[in-house]
Parts: sequence; structure tokens; C-alpha cells
Amino acid sequence: MLVVPMLSEALAVIDHQVLGWRLAGPRLVFQIGSTARRPRCPRCHSSCVRRHGHYQRHPSDLPSFGSPVTLDVEVRRWRCMAPGCGGHTFSESMGSFARPRSRYSERSRVALEHLGCTSGGQAGARLSWALGLRAGADTILRAVHALPLPAIGEPVVVGIDDWALARGHRYGTIFVDLQQHRPLDLIAGREMTEVRDWLAQYPGIRVVARDRAGAYGQAARQALPQTVQVTDRWHLLNNLSEMAERVLLGCQ
Repeated sequence: MLVVPMLSEALAVIDHQVLGWRLAGPRLVFQIGSTARRPRCPRCHSSCVRRHGHYQRHPSDLPSFGSPVTLDVEVRRWRCMAPGCGGHTFSESMGSFARPRSRYSERSRVALEHLGCTSGGQAGARLSWALGLRAGADTILRAVHALPLPAIGEPVVVGIDDWALARGHRYGTIFVDLQQHRPLDLIAGREMTEVRDWLAQYPGIRVVARDRAGAYGQAARQALPQTVQVTDRWHLLNNLSEMAERVLLGCQ
């Protein structure tokens, strides 16, 4: 099988190897074992020779030709007998291939992150099952939430608008970098003081694009009096269409 040498090459980096494989329905299952004869203690880095036990892990890996792939990994536990450790026990790590206690390998987790960022939770889950990754919507969303947020930098042209936490009841505010075309931050309120405090963190802002909300205008004037305030294109066109509709309905 083509997938065996590719998987073996990836596992060799972390001192593991493929011991065998089998078909379990539509799923490919690979038996994985460690090749390290004397693993090093993660606390004192001394070589260990005393086995303490073992247990099984079953992380999912990238699919092979549309078939789901599961790894049956025998994780060995060791006891460090070095004087400084005092019998400390530890489990062998899979290093960069899979995080401790993770149900997915790192490369399949990255694939789930891409699915979540491009398709969202429910749509990403349906696509993952079609591709053979077989992850639920909550799993995909957790992978997306774990991603580090990009650095904001120093925005110059910022757009401000409200967004609904509970439509008609609770609203927040979104800040968008209109030069980079990406969101900067979300806050859970739209009061003047909240928006003012956020804007005051970035004195380099030169232009604020907003709707006609008085609170946003007052927040910008207090936090950054030197900025130019403009009405954004969407609200201009939306207000124009609403007024045109009113005029036309009044002419009937």
C-alpha cells in the first residue's frame, strides 16, 4: 500500500514504526509501536530501562483514498530511577505527530482547522465525513477556537458597526481593518464608553467609517479627535434605498 511507506516515514521522525495493518469495515487500522529502546525522561533527560506498563491510543490520521485511517498506538509507560526523579513515571510521547490525549494526529487536526475556517462547523462536518476525516461540528469548531489570533498591528482605516448577539435584545460591536480587509476585534457591547476605550488603544487610526449612530461618532471624537469620520458605502446605499422606497410608496 502506498500509505504504509508514507506513514512509516512520518513516524520514523518520532521513533515509531508501523507494525501491521488491517481493514475494519471501511476503516484502515494501523498498529503503531515505538522503536526507542531507552527513552529519555522528560524531567531529567536520563535514559530509562524500567517499564511501568502500557496503554492504547487510537488517534485518527489523514484518510487514505477516502477511507478513514485510525492508528492503534501502544503507549509505553516508564519509571525513571535517576536519583533526582525519585521514581517518576512518564508515558512515551508521539512528539509532533500527535499531541497528548488528542484524538487526531497533528496533520489531520490542521485539516480540520482548514475545514472550519473555510466552511464552518456544520458544513465542515459534512465535508469531513465525505473526505474520510469523520469529525463532528463541535470538534471542528474547537480546532478553530484553539487557533492563535493574528496580531492586530496598528490600523489606520477602521470600520465600526454593530452585530447581533440576540437580535432585538443584545448587540455588540465589530471593528474591521478596511485596508487589510479583515476583522480586528469583537466586543460584547455598543455603548459609547466601550467603543471609545477600544479606539483609544490605537492612536494611529486616521479614518473611522461608521453608520449614523451617534454613540459611535461621539466615541470617535472623544478617543481620537484628530480622525476623519466618514459614512461607509453600505449604509449610504441602504439608507438611499429605504428613502427611495418610501418616496415611491408615497407616490402611489
